[in-house]
Amino acid sequence: MGSVFGRHQQFSERRARHAQAWGAVAQILQEGGPFGRAEVMSGLPDMRGRAAARGDPVGGRPAGIAGASHAQLAGAEHELLVRCRRYDVLQRLGAAASTRASKFQGEISTIVNNIHVRMADAFFLTLQGRDTEELRARHSATTEMLELLRELCGQIEVLTAWRYSEAQCEWARDRLGRVCGWGRHFTPLEGAQPVASVGDIDPEVVDAPFLTAAMFLMVSKDFEMLTLCQMLARASRGRWNRTGTVFVPVTAMYGMPLARFKVDSSEGLGGVVVGLRGGSIASIEFERAWPVTARRHGSNFSPPLLRLEGAGMPVPHQHMIAVPDTDMTFLTLAKEKWERRLGTLPTELASILDGTYTISKSAQILAPIFVRNHKSWEDDEAAQAALWPEVAKMLWRGVLEYVARHCRLPLCIMACGAVPKATAPFYRLITDCRPINEFADPWRVNTYQWQDSLCCYRRVVSSG
Repeated sequence: MGSVFGRHQQFSERRARHAQAWGAVAQILQEGGPFGRAEVMSGLPDMRGRAAARGDPVGGRPAGIAGASHAQLAGAEHELLVRCRRYDVLQRLGAAASTRASKFQGEISTIVNNIHVRMADAFFLTLQGRDTEELRARHSATTEMLELLRELCGQIEVLTAWRYSEAQCEWARDRLGRVCGWGRHFTPLEGAQPVASVGDIDPEVVDAPFLTAAMFLMVSKDFEMLTLCQMLARASRGRWNRTGTVFVPVTAMYGMPLARFKVDSSEGLGGVVVGLRGGSIASIEFERAWPVTARRHGSNFSPPLLRLEGAGMPVPHQHMIAVPDTDMTFLTLAKEKWERRLGTLPTELASILDGTYTISKSAQILAPIFVRNHKSWEDDEAAQAALWPEVAKMLWRGVLEYVARHCRLPLCIMACGAVPKATAPFYRLITDCRPINEFADPWRVNTYQWQDSLCCYRRVVSSG
């Protein structure tokens, strides 16, 4: 009996040591670096603080040793890496190094996406006329991160301390450099002349369709983000020349000398020439004519099947479209409830709820994309009869929106299709996003089939 008890005690001790070892390994993997990088885990500081107060081990090590290790590490690290740790977005650089290209590129793309989200948010609020001091308070960290990334790209080899290979350093500099404008040069053009004669300018005043792309192209050490947002906001309306290559804002200041600068884009825009008068944009010239989008002439009435009555529900329809008062409905109107439940929201979720979410792109989408619907939709009358009422419900709920006649057409119009399913309405409406996926960087989305979940469930049941 004693030998059995002794073996049981030894097994318990080994299991305890095993759990501590796995705790330490998990900490390394989550923090993306050596022991002691406590500040890179946004969800753990409070827990570790309580553990230190009790004197409990953290990750299998005494709290005092962990603190000393971190202090030594911070003192040994390059100053740029220490500064990167201060920002939630740039902390991911410490976890990006991996022998798997998909993981490495996914982490870098997530950083690029987060920066783009913040830049788009700053520009969107500028277009809304928000106060300058409010914008600077909201996006002071964004401007600091852009400046830090430019410094990092100039000394990209410091990332080898975070186990980056030389090839990974170069790939990271290529993608991060595009975001922050590292190495972006504006070449002055001598002998500046008027970009277009008065007779060559179309009299119609239109919205500039390239503002966001221009912001991503021009942001650099020469054009600080918030200042650039204000410049582009003032240039948001103007006139094209007859060939569609030159845009002249209506706010152009003609009483000041014109200075023109050329910048080359690696993101599909080609060479762009920006004309400046003082602190305002006087003109923007493109190598190729900016694609023109126009609506079809004639009637564009909705099909007869696009009616709520098509769902077989009598009037009124409130009972059909009523939704419960929960956080799962009207997501963009329930942000406060999300924050109450989750606390600080992840960047991606917050941007989705704000309507400013963007996906990191390897190149800017310049030319409009239009793809006709698949035959599975166009040629299947049963699918249309089943799905048009569903589209009507989504329009009524606000899930989908009309593009009104006075609005500019979307840059990309994707094809729709229909696939059969086993439950009512026995069809599912799908969208083919392959044409725009070619411009997207790899991003960390995993898809699982229901069969995979059942397989995992069976394994748990059989092993339990």
